[in-house]
Amino acid sequence: MCLLDNTPIFLKCAYKLLGIVQFSYDTKRKSAIYNRIFCLPFYFCLLYLCMRFNLNTFRQETVFHFIDIITNSLNIVYIFAHFIFFYIRSDSVRNHLTKVVQIQISPNPIVSRRPQWKRNILLGLFIMNFSFIPFIRVDLGTVLYLYYSFDFISTFEFLFLDDLLDVVLHKLQLINQHFLRQSDSVDFLQIFPLSKTDKIKFLQEEEIIFRIEQMQAFSDFHYDLVNLSQELVKNFDVTLIVSLIVWFETAIETAYYVAYVSLHGSDYYIFVYGVNFIFLVLQLYKFFFLIWIFSKVEQESNKTATFVHEVWNKYAMSEKIDNRVRYLEVVSVKLLNTKLQFTVMGFFNLNREFCHMMIAAVTTYVVILIQFRF
Repeated sequence: MCLLDNTPIFLKCAYKLLGIVQFSYDTKRKSAIYNRIFCLPFYFCLLYLCMRFNLNTFRQETVFHFIDIITNSLNIVYIFAHFIFFYIRSDSVRNHLTKVVQIQISPNPIVSRRPQWKRNILLGLFIMNFSFIPFIRVDLGTVLYLYYSFDFISTFEFLFLDDLLDVVLHKLQLINQHFLRQSDSVDFLQIFPLSKTDKIKFLQEEEIIFRIEQMQAFSDFHYDLVNLSQELVKNFDVTLIVSLIVWFETAIETAYYVAYVSLHGSDYYIFVYGVNFIFLVLQLYKFFFLIWIFSKVEQESNKTATFVHEVWNKYAMSEKIDNRVRYLEVVSVKLLNTKLQFTVMGFFNLNREFCHMMIAAVTTYVVILIQFRF
């Protein structure tokens, strides 16, 4: 059995080289030591750039001097935190992902996977930003370390997180398709109008028993998927917090610099403004992409209870309620109590409200910097 079988080969290789994945994609193979060392050249390169940057002289003492100090400090924390926690969480991610893949939902209805255009936009913005590097009139090592090391790791980590939760999402879609099919019950009196009434009642009784047993099985699958998805995301708690802190600082710095260049001008104004503006668009889109990853899974998971109510309404309208049908209430309560909600160590929910709060905070700090004319 292959893990992440819908992930493109180039992304799988990138996950290995960046240390995001330190296990075999084949569930039959055990994690070997060589899976841990693929990322070492990349982090040795970052360590060299870090030492090289810190041995050089900082800029003149302006606001950008202090911004560089903050960016450098956060980069050091970011690189070491990810290097350590990529190693620590590897086995846990593999075990939980294997459990998700092993959940087999049958019969398997046809569920079309969502288009990948949002992922493609993120990769396009990422490549576009890197294409400007040869033309930037700043030391290449400084640019790569100070501004692009964070983007390199975070972009692919978010894509990996999307790949993980996409496996959960697909199985939740299968479950919801099954629940939708339960509402389309068969009317045996129309199919067999000449059959005896006793036979019709017997078939209807068998149908009710079969459908309720199926719904119980699917609700158990749903419960397992909710728990496994939350356990998967817990492995990303520390790296997500560090990434969001660095993103917050980077977004403020870039937005302020775009405003600064707009007001005061610069050499090669159009090029400098365009590069920084596209870099800012990448930062904003990357944050929106992260929130979308969690929102789509939450929405699909929390729709399931609604489908159970539709099945209940179907039986209520046909006056077929008995003790067996009332068992659907138990299933519905169970689904409502397993409502999926992603958090980071319980500090905040990863949803659209958090997105609005972060954008408002970035805007506030940029306005403060502009007002004080730094």
